[in-house]
Amino acid sequence: MKFSVTEEDNVIIVYVEVPHYWPAGKIPKIRVQTPEVVRRLEEQGVKHGKCIEERDIKNWREHSRRGTWTFEKEKTRKIKKVLDKPKEKVILEEEKVVTPKKRVRSSSKKVSTEE
Repeated sequence: MKFSVTEEDNVIIVYVEVPHYWPAGKIPKIRVQTPEVVRRLEEQGVKHGKCIEERDIKNWREHSRRGTWTFEKEKTRKIKKVLDKPKEKVILEEEKVVTPKKRVRSSSKKVSTEE
């Protein structure tokens, strides 16, 4: 299997070609899809982004036994770390003790003041 990787401006181009199926020559049927290409790229240490163009290669037809995949280049991310947090003023207040108020009920009975 021929597997070549070229990098251009903002893309990575992967060209894959497999030998033609030939049972008498003991060349088995081979199918290459995107997950296989991604695995090969990772084995070679090529960092890539999203797949832009993909193919499905089969070696039992002459016209479908080669193809190219196009991937975006992985964008480098800048990570900004804050080393020290700015000091904040801390104001401590005394806690107020809350005492429950006594509840006074008014009586519903009327008291007469007559004699």
